[in-house]
Amino acid sequence: AKDGEGDGFVEFVTEARTEEPVREPVAEPEPEPVAEPEVVPVDEPVTAAAVQEEEAAAVAVVASEVDSHDAGELAKDKAHWLYFTVPEKPRAGEDCVVYFNRMSSTVLRERPSIKMILSFNGWEMSSHPHQLSPTSTPKDKYNDWWSCRVAVSKDAYEMNFVFHDDDGNFDNNGGQDYVNPVAGAMTLAKWQASAEEREARLEEDRKLKAAEDAARAEKQKVAEAEAEDRNQA
Repeated sequence: AKDGEGDGFVEFVTEARTEEPVREPVAEPEPEPVAEPEVVPVDEPVTAAAVQEEEAAAVAVVASEVDSHDAGELAKDKAHWLYFTVPEKPRAGEDCVVYFNRMSSTVLRERPSIKMILSFNGWEMSSHPHQLSPTSTPKDKYNDWWSCRVAVSKDAYEMNFVFHDDDGNFDNNGGQDYVNPVAGAMTLAKWQASAEEREARLEEDRKLKAAEDAARAEKQKVAEAEAEDRNQA
């Protein structure tokens, strides 16, 4: 307001007050949850007894399958197969049965006798002949199953075999031979790694056999000399 024109005056100024905004309380951040330490399961140590128990169970299963399988049932859907084994993957150190379908072999289809030469681990182990016999499974123009029971080497990782007759006719998979995997502790890598050890063992066996043969020959020589002395007396 002004009091009088041209005179001194007093001016009253009313200052406008600005109210400060009301600040909302700021919530403090919640602490991040601490992750629980991950619990890693610890496998129980495998004991020798547990291994033996597992091995015994596996052996029992194989023995049961070999002794009690139904050949006719197994061969039912295998008319165009040349062979199969029971069990499907033979186990090292145990028996298995090899089935051969004569009607699937161009070479041996009409042959009256079927044999098999069996070895293991790429033919690096001793081979053995086996005679196959006709089975009682149904026969037709696609099926004529023969079989034999064989022992699988305890050191085998695979079976190697060919089929043949008595006249020198061979079914050998076109020169590739037949190969069937074997279940067990031995592997190709382990077999190859033990080559030097096996060769040393074979050499030792050869020397031992040579010594035994020499001793036998010497004993025979002494016996013959003694017999000649008795005759001359």
